[in-house]
Amino acid sequence: MACAPRRWERFVTTRPFDAHHYDVAPWEFWDHADKSEHAAQLELQRQFLALHPECTLGDQCFISSQAAVQPGVVHIGARSTIAARVHIDGEVSIGADCSVNVDAAVRGRVSIGDATRIGARTSLVGFNHGFDAEPEVFRQPHTSQGIRIGRDVWIGSSVTVLDGVSIGDKAVIGAGSVVTKDVPSGAIAVGNPARVVRWRVAPQQDDALISALREFDAAVKRDVRGIVAQAWNPGLNGGLFSDAQGRPPTLRAQCDAIELYAAVYGEVPPQRSIEQHRDLLASWQDPTSGLFFDFDASDGGDNGALQTQRRCFEDPDASYTLLAAGYALRLLGAEPPHGVAFLREATADALVAYLDDLPWTNKAWTAGHQVDALGTAVLLDWERVGSHAPTHLRTLLGWLIAAVDDETGMWGSAADDGDLLQMVNGYYRLTRGTFAQFGVAPPHPERVIDTVLQHVRRGECFAMSRQDACNVLDVLHPLRLAGAYTRHRASEVTEVARTLLADALARYIPGEGFAFAAVESPGIDAEQRAPGLQGTEMWLTIVWLAADLLGLSGNLTYEPRGVHRSVPETVLSSS
Repeated sequence: MACAPRRWERFVTTRPFDAHHYDVAPWEFWDHADKSEHAAQLELQRQFLALHPECTLGDQCFISSQAAVQPGVVHIGARSTIAARVHIDGEVSIGADCSVNVDAAVRGRVSIGDATRIGARTSLVGFNHGFDAEPEVFRQPHTSQGIRIGRDVWIGSSVTVLDGVSIGDKAVIGAGSVVTKDVPSGAIAVGNPARVVRWRVAPQQDDALISALREFDAAVKRDVRGIVAQAWNPGLNGGLFSDAQGRPPTLRAQCDAIELYAAVYGEVPPQRSIEQHRDLLASWQDPTSGLFFDFDASDGGDNGALQTQRRCFEDPDASYTLLAAGYALRLLGAEPPHGVAFLREATADALVAYLDDLPWTNKAWTAGHQVDALGTAVLLDWERVGSHAPTHLRTLLGWLIAAVDDETGMWGSAADDGDLLQMVNGYYRLTRGTFAQFGVAPPHPERVIDTVLQHVRRGECFAMSRQDACNVLDVLHPLRLAGAYTRHRASEVTEVARTLLADALARYIPGEGFAFAAVESPGIDAEQRAPGLQGTEMWLTIVWLAADLLGLSGNLTYEPRGVHRSVPETVLSSS
């Protein structure tokens, strides 16, 4: 009498190339495997529990014989499955009806709720190495805060979840994401670092805010074409944009129009072709200095005679027009035709001397403005032949890390009366062009959040009747940047974002856009209290940043582009 075929022989006969079917599709095991295979799995589980009586395995769970389970203490709930080449070790608790798919790692202190799916090649590691300079990393002790995953969570393939993170019930984590901070219940988070882009189940208290955001988004889509068209002056130099009708054309207005169209419609303003936009902006760059200069069109002539003069890199106006025109050209698929002479000529020692001499003590905002322009000049110079941009970036970041104040997480100092406006606004400008722009973690994110919250609570400029776009943007951006690396005082950050978002939405004037500043804002020109391109571009960014801090930006169909874009450049990954 012939013997029954061994398991591999039967699969070779019936399922070519699928001899380990249940190891990679374990959810099918109890419904489709035969009795002998059931018995073999139960015997392996009996042997495991005999060796590890502190562990528990629920009814009809399945653990592939190709998995590595090396407890600590492991609890696996009923009907949960562990696929081939999964590595489990440490204090791991997996609820009922879960699946951990091929090549995943669940290590350290990890708790997973019922009905959760863990994608292939995902890493949940609930511990961390010390990494002081000495001794070698492998000799340093581990720390462990643990990872908590809620119930009915879907974590996609190739996700990394860092120690200390909690992911709430019913959340979804997109494939390839790196989760560095907590994800609230019901959220859909993606990216590196992962951020909430929309909701599977929205928090009930945000229903009204979500509705308001969607109404606002629809109004923006409807209005921006007309807002930009009203700012167009067709008879001047072939046509130029002003900030608003009746105001003189400026270089910044051309760039604001391009950024608005790119953010809201993914297009260029139709008043010029893309080639005409490129040529116009490029023509305003001084080939000697590499800087862009505004023009004087006060004579009203058809040519709008560009009156440029060579000014030094330290000139605040020239520094900002470098940002505005540089990013607008990049949105148009081009680069400035000339490099910045200041960078071409500067040595590392000269760059350090320049940074040392900036007015950090009494004008931190001005100093941050110059560092922002310097970081952007590095970016714009990155791929030029003979560029020293990577070296300049290392020098710049190294100086900033060495010079940061450990107590505030910022650069410069508060005013004598404790006013933090210069320091906080300078921090936004400085980090926008450096750490945020190049995707590098800023130092002391917890201290940054402390300082920004202190500024918001103290500052009269955050009363709605006194707000201007700079002051509001300059707190939301640092809170979002620091919040990508820590959950420190998260509830207070949320409270600030919610208040500033409500204020911003109330400012929008249908058909006209946003004014840069409120009527009682101190030190602001009258023109900036009326709607225009600059105010509209900046407040659209503010709405997006505040919504993103609340996990609600997925309800907006636009995302800031150009100067205020929300994602870093990728040059570092290719250098």
